[in-house]
Amino acid sequence: MPSGIVALLVEGVVIGLRSGCQELMLLINHVLDAAQASSEVRLPQLEACSVAQTVRDVLEHLGPREQQEHCIHVEVHDHLMVWADPQFVHQILRNLLSNACKYSPGQTAVIINAALSERTAQETDAPSQVCLSVQDAGPGIPPADCFSSLSSRENKPSRFVLVACSPHRCHIKAC
Repeated sequence: MPSGIVALLVEGVVIGLRSGCQELMLLINHVLDAAQASSEVRLPQLEACSVAQTVRDVLEHLGPREQQEHCIHVEVHDHLMVWADPQFVHQILRNLLSNACKYSPGQTAVIINAALSERTAQETDAPSQVCLSVQDAGPGIPPADCFSSLSSRENKPSRFVLVACSPHRCHIKAC
C-alpha cells in the first residue's frame, strides 16, 4: 500500500480519535458538574444556535455501527436558528439519536427534522418556536403513557421533540 494512502488513513483515524476524546471530555465535564452541583440546577446559557450545525456536529460523532445500520435523513434548513443552550441541544439530540438507533430495527430510516412550529407560523405576536424531532421505526409507546414511562427502562420512547423558543422557555416532549 503506498505511503500516501497509509498517511491519509492514519490521519483519518487520528481525527476520529481526537473528536471522540473531545466528546468524552464534554460528557465527563457534565457528570462532574452534576456531581458538584447536586443541589444547584444549571441554568441554560441561552444564545443563538444553528440547528443545522448542531445536527452536523452530532452526526459527526455518531458511532460507525449506527451509521451503517440506519439510513439517517436530515430535514433541517441551513439557516434555521434557535435561542437555546447549544450544549443542552447537542446533548439532547445526541441522546435521542442514540436511542433511535438503539431501539429501532436495523436497516430502517431515522429522520431528523426541524421546522418552525405550525402554531407559531399562524400567530404573529407569539414568540417563534422550532420543533426539532427524531423519528424512527421503533415500537414506541402509547401517547397517553408518554411522560409516565420516561423513567421506565422497559418502555423506550421512539419519538422525542425538543422545542426551543423564547429566552424564557425550553421544552422537551417525548411521545
